[in-house]
Amino acid sequence: MLPKLILRKLVSPKLKNIFCTVAPTLAVLAVVTTSPFWALSEKPVAAKVTEDLPPGAMQTKATTACLECHEARIILQQRLSKATWTKEVDKMIKWGAVVH
Repeated sequence: MLPKLILRKLVSPKLKNIFCTVAPTLAVLAVVTTSPFWALSEKPVAAKVTEDLPPGAMQTKATTACLECHEARIILQQRLSKATWTKEVDKMIKWGAVVH
């Protein structure tokens, strides 16, 4: 930070007043407008995610393989046949999905 004496000579009093008035408002606006995006980036709680999937042997596999990239609602809304799911999972494995 520049010493006050140098700062006084470089910045006019009018500019200093404008900065002191506008800077706090801009800081508040920055916090207010970006906080909803922070909330959206949070991942849902894992327990809630698995509650959406039907219980059974495939729930664990879907939780470890599919929910790394997709939400449960995406899986549930597909309503694919077993053959189509097999093709879809094979495609995801080719794209790098880890399925055990």
